[in-house]
Amino acid sequence: MTRAIAIIGAGLCGITAARELSGHVENVVVFEKSRGLGGRMATRRFAGLSINHGAPRVTPGNPELEGLLLAAGASQDSLGGWVGRPGMSSIARCMAKGLRIETRHSVTAIIKGRGGFYLEIENDRRQGPFARVILAVPAPQARVLLSALPGISKRLADIEFNPVWAFMAAFGERLDAPNRLTGPVFHRLFRQELPEEIQATRDVWVGHATAEWSSAYLEMPDALVETSMQAAFAAALGHLPPEPLYCAVHRWRYALAQKPLGEPYLEVCNGQLLVGGDWALGHGFDDAWMSGRAMAERVLLTLPGPTARGRDRAWRSDLTN
Repeated sequence: MTRAIAIIGAGLCGITAARELSGHVENVVVFEKSRGLGGRMATRRFAGLSINHGAPRVTPGNPELEGLLLAAGASQDSLGGWVGRPGMSSIARCMAKGLRIETRHSVTAIIKGRGGFYLEIENDRRQGPFARVILAVPAPQARVLLSALPGISKRLADIEFNPVWAFMAAFGERLDAPNRLTGPVFHRLFRQELPEEIQATRDVWVGHATAEWSSAYLEMPDALVETSMQAAFAAALGHLPPEPLYCAVHRWRYALAQKPLGEPYLEVCNGQLLVGGDWALGHGFDDAWMSGRAMAERVLLTLPGPTARGRDRAWRSDLTN
């Protein structure tokens, strides 16, 4: 049987699992439905500006992770969090260096057949066979792919998520406002730190709506949500801001797990298929990393060949080369 491994999802969890496995398995392939990497470590770019509309920063509780972030080009901001430079997505891109990642490959089905697992890809393409499959995607998406397995499907159904609407606006002048604002619509609303040389001529704001507001507006058109969030931003500011150079919204449908799984992953088919993500342990950077690493370790235990000894040291070396 082939030793190829398929990983579905190129967020931090999936990239971590792929990096852990890549030095020990001949063929590791990551499938990502979007064109970018990193999941909520996301960055929009406009006229030379990098706008972090997902996770604005990460605050790892594990010192080992700080070393990995440093190797990936991140640095600490004024609040003590770690930020990718020039944007959060650069962390994921650096960590993904050397990996085989197939972007714009939306997996619609997982089929267990002779010789291993096969993936049905949107537009009638099939990939495989794979000896093992790791699903590093939100639990509701994994549940759809594993709907034929009622046991794991029920456990995945118990994981509920709060959505988050994100608001981003860039201005051609620095607004007269503190770095953080409050308002009933926003869970957080803050000025993003910019390079010192452009702080006087550019201003970038990012807001994340509350779970209640995001749920109420979840299926609303982007244009309506953008208008509503612009009004909420003006209310929090206390006056109408100048016309923005750029304004947009983004819906994070599966942003925060209300009740995490409580373990780093679920497994089926005698450990041949694993499901995990930040939602397994919480909803933070550390949680995604720990889930991805745990799934990689589980795969390595089930495959013949070299052990995982020294993999973290090799990962750090790869990131700095």
